Amino acid sequence: MKILAMYEGMAGLFPKKILVTLVHAENNQVLGDYKMAREQLPEIFNKPTTLDMGDRSWRIVKARPFLLEGVKKLTLHVVEPTASLSKFMVPTRSYPPSVLIEDPKSELVINISLEDWRQLELLPVARLELIQEKITIIEGMLEAMQEDAGLLGYDTIYEREEIEGAVLNIPFDEFFQFVNGVEKGEVEGVADSFVIRSENYQYYGIVKENVILNLCLREFDSAEDEFAGVVEKYELLLADWCSGKIIF
Repeated sequence: MKILAMYEGMAGLFPKKILVTLVHAENNQVLGDYKMAREQLPEIFNKPTTLDMGDRSWRIVKARPFLLEGVKKLTLHVVEPTASLSKFMVPTRSYPPSVLIEDPKSELVINISLEDWRQLELLPVARLELIQEKITIIEGMLEAMQEDAGLLGYDTIYEREEIEGAVLNIPFDEFFQFVNGVEKGEVEGVADSFVIRSENYQYYGIVKENVILNLCLREFDSAEDEFAGVVEKYELLLADWCSGKIIF
């Protein structure tokens, strides 16, 4: 048992690597081989994906294999991120926010594209039935994609209209203190927007008269204690719209 424990401890010092071969999809030229940590790659290549490899970014259009479980070698066919594939990059989106003309007034200003707007959204548990209806529609779109076909994008996009009414009423100052906010700011070009940076997350959304109406996360890698506290105190859930998931 002591030998096993020692081996397991040593194995943790050497993160698992996958040998990734990059091939240009347009001319089949091999661009290079890269050893990448398992955590740098998605579990499954089933949706539009851009990765930084070498000294530049690439848009992946084919992955073999497309499931990474147990994989040691991976071949990715790629194109430049600017290449036009005439498809939607996300299966769903929210209505576009209002746009301001004047310059940002805060030092902390983040840019969020239309495709990323409100894709990781904190919503009232009381609206679970409506949220589940929307998630079911998105799940159907994702399930219709076979193997790595989702890398090319989606033929249609689902506009989340009714969800616009699922607003919150959270006092801004109270929320900032509750998450031990470090910095405040705004979203570039978005009217009545806010950004709150805490130790674990970056929140953003819409605030009016010092009351938060929409609350989203810029990224979500894991459910820290802070996240658990937020969803419990304000009776919220996290809708990961592009992945078709609900997280409590």
